[in-house]
Amino acid sequence: MFRYSLRAFVLLAAVALAGWGSSAGLLPALIPAASPFVALSSAAALRAGDFLWLAAIPAWVLAVSIPRGFCRWACPVDLLHEGAARLGRKGPSKALRLPAAGRAIALATVGGALLGYPLFSWLDPLALLSAFLNAVWNPRGGWASLIAALGLPAIVLPGLLWPFLWCRRLCPLGGLQDLLSRVSAQQKQPVAPSSSILSTSSPSSTLSPWPPLHPNSPTFSARRAFLSLCAGALAAPLILALRKRTAAMPLRPPGAAAEAQFTGLCVRCGNCVRTCPAAIIRPDVGRQGVASFMTPTLDFAENYCRPDCRACMQVCPSGALERLSAAAKRAHRIGLAQVDYDLCLLANGAECTACVTQCPYEAIAIESPDGGFTSQPAVNRQKCTGCGACEAACPVRPRRAVRILPRGHNGNPPVS
Repeated sequence: MFRYSLRAFVLLAAVALAGWGSSAGLLPALIPAASPFVALSSAAALRAGDFLWLAAIPAWVLAVSIPRGFCRWACPVDLLHEGAARLGRKGPSKALRLPAAGRAIALATVGGALLGYPLFSWLDPLALLSAFLNAVWNPRGGWASLIAALGLPAIVLPGLLWPFLWCRRLCPLGGLQDLLSRVSAQQKQPVAPSSSILSTSSPSSTLSPWPPLHPNSPTFSARRAFLSLCAGALAAPLILALRKRTAAMPLRPPGAAAEAQFTGLCVRCGNCVRTCPAAIIRPDVGRQGVASFMTPTLDFAENYCRPDCRACMQVCPSGALERLSAAAKRAHRIGLAQVDYDLCLLANGAECTACVTQCPYEAIAIESPDGGFTSQPAVNRQKCTGCGACEAACPVRPRRAVRILPRGHNGNPPVS
């Protein structure tokens, strides 16, 4: 009973942290940051540490000390799976036999992270829980928030038919714990026969995912572990090369890692979307390609990135957004403003200086290219940070006369 109470407490704490949103500071980031899978893959990819990853220490200790210790005692997603298994017991169930894919996914992700691109860090169950809670508490992304909320049900609801399918076979966090239990002196559980993999032939096997298969069991040999690690290591440079050549270059929140690496580092937890006070961060719903799906992008239609705001960087658990200092944030370039003079009211003889007056960096000034007969706004490339204030202020509709283009966009070379 204590085990159930503890997991229920962790679940309620996660709900409360997500519910507080921006008023909770960096606390919402603790939900996905508490996962050893997120901490390990991010640290390997960035070759750096982050104080938020200290939140994963209890899970590391549990995983090394007890087989699947975090799952047994603290994982809120495991509690939801157990509830689904108990509900599913009332209806028909089907036997399902799958290999230990969770361990392969974990090793492939770590192998890719060692070369700069964590392949499947977004499959972390705590990241999926965070995305669900953020979308439910504040669905500011419209139907994109609905998509973000589907990840958790997608891994829990199949448990109604196939109890503990995700926990036993597919979860990379669970797979990582199985691998960590190799070093545990307390690993005394017998090896489960391969014929018992996710069998629903009896109530006892249906309602208990324990004990997990021993990492040394034939279902996941050292050879398979090595091949999984190598597969990730081979896939990462290929993906990075393809991402560098892609034409898609979305606007990212301040502090974002290089675009080629960003889509691997981002765990799609939704914390940055949830905490942005200007509500300019939106999940990408596929406009920038499959790799960018549900990663954060910027929309300056109604607001802009304030020079003194660093909320999104504070709640990123994976290092996809670097925590910039206040001075570094003001100097950080998100993109570059570009004026379409065919649409610009001032360039076409009307009275308008909205972009000039609203720019907090004084990066837009009025110039007269023909010696005083006409006026038009001009962007100072050295001062412009791409904060979006000019685009949000532009009165031209539906297409704004001034827009922020990402650095490196065609026609917009990188700012030195």
